[in-house]
Amino acid sequence: MAANYNYRDNLNLGIGIGSHFCNEPLKNRRHYNITLENNLQFGKQTRYNMKPWIFGQQFMYWIQASDTNTAKILSVSPTIGVLISISKNLGISCEVGPAFNLVVKTEREPATPETGWMWPVLYNWRVQMIYLIKK
Repeated sequence: MAANYNYRDNLNLGIGIGSHFCNEPLKNRRHYNITLENNLQFGKQTRYNMKPWIFGQQFMYWIQASDTNTAKILSVSPTIGVLISISKNLGISCEVGPAFNLVVKTEREPATPETGWMWPVLYNWRVQMIYLIKK
């Protein structure tokens, strides 16, 4: 879920919260994230004055946890996607791009062997409901 504010005709800022689906390589993990983003909308306007294509930059703070360890991660992700208008201020966005990750903190149970986090770059795809606040 996200709320985006249009501060120019083609530009908006957004904040969102979410969770991962159970996909590899993060299968069998719990995942929660907070996203701050800046998006450029382009293309021919739809009937609700939303442009259907999005080029975005996302900054994410997320937590990935299993039964034995937890990682707190900062990510930056350039994305490209499509915005599907549902109503004047409501839409669904589908976006994809790489995520460049920096592990901020790890917590492990004492019996767990010390290992590094092996995913400095991951895929980032999302489907989210957006409420658009117009200027």
